[in-house]
Amino acid sequence: MVDIPNLQSRFHEIIKTEPVYDTHTEEQESVSILYKTNWARILVVRKSEDPQSIIIEIEVSQPYSSVFPNSSSPLNPRQTSNKTRQILEQFIEYIKYILKLEASGFFIDFVGKDCLILASRHFKEMPNAEIFELLLPPLVK
Repeated sequence: MVDIPNLQSRFHEIIKTEPVYDTHTEEQESVSILYKTNWARILVVRKSEDPQSIIIEIEVSQPYSSVFPNSSSPLNPRQTSNKTRQILEQFIEYIKYILKLEASGFFIDFVGKDCLILASRHFKEMPNAEIFELLLPPLVK
């Protein structure tokens, strides 16, 4: 788990680095991973048309995890039920995380058929310490 000072330090490293824009896309963005868990990726996005503007995006999606038995590791129905419950409880924690971001000015969107949840916010100046505190994802088992 990352803490606020480390998250801020990594953010400042990214911002100090000259952006490398993807010229193969129409938007020409520079995307850097600030932090990553099994459930979420926190990204720093800069666009070539406005390099001073900073976008922080949080992508949340269920990690790849099958709850169904397979031949190499069969699960009994009780184990399957426990694993399903654990995934649902973790998902609830991440939904609460997204709602906390939304309440703090982040725009929320659902992207793609896999129901990726995206939270994003534009910053014209450096985000304050409270923003980095909000960015810390929940601790899940």
